This record gives sequence, C-alpha cells and structure tokens, in this order.
Amino acid sequence: ESAWPFLADRFAGRSEERDERRRSFGSTAAPEDMMMTSPSKVKRAQRATVSTEFRQQLQSLMGQIRTTTPHFVRCIKPNKFCSPYVDPTASPPVPLFDRPSVAEQLAYQGVL
Repeated sequence: ESAWPFLADRFAGRSEERDERRRSFGSTAAPEDMMMTSPSKVKRAQRATVSTEFRQQLQSLMGQIRTTTPHFVRCIKPNKFCSPYVDPTASPPVPLFDRPSVAEQLAYQGVL
C-alpha cells in the first residue's frame, strides 16, 4: 500500500491481483490464465503499472477527441511585429507580409 493517497486510490483492490501473480510466479499457470499463440510463445496477462494506466487514459482521451468535431478560428500572424503594414501612412499602404513565417504557421496547424 502506498502512503500517497493518489496512488493508493489508483491501485485500490489490486493488491489481491498482485499477490495472486506472486504466488503463481514460476509455476505452471492454468490454461485460462494464458493463451497459446504458438507452441513456443505464451501470452500472459499484462501487469498493472502507472505507465499502463497512463496509456489507457491517453487512449480513452484520444478516442473522445476523435469523435468530436472541433470548431475554432486559426489566427495567422503576418509578421513578427503583428503589424499589417510597413508604413500605414503611405499611399497606397504597403503590406508587411513575411511569407516564410506564414507558411511555417500554416504547416504547424496542418493546413499545408
């Protein structure tokens, strides 16, 4: 048992599973405990670790994200100064547009 409440809560009820695995370690497991994939390979139950819990939670979150339809506005900065014109008083005003920066922003957002 962990002294940290978060970990104790996350793995509550698993001490019995862990004890059972320790008792059966090195012994011949029952056929229902393992599945034969080939004569030389044996598939065993996966251990419950923090990494396993994290992966399962991440897969669940990604599944929820994939089922949604996000709507948002992409803002593209035309230059590093966030200014629309080189000289706004000029007639006609000359736009200040940094093409490589805009292309990079579009690429990061998955547009290009």
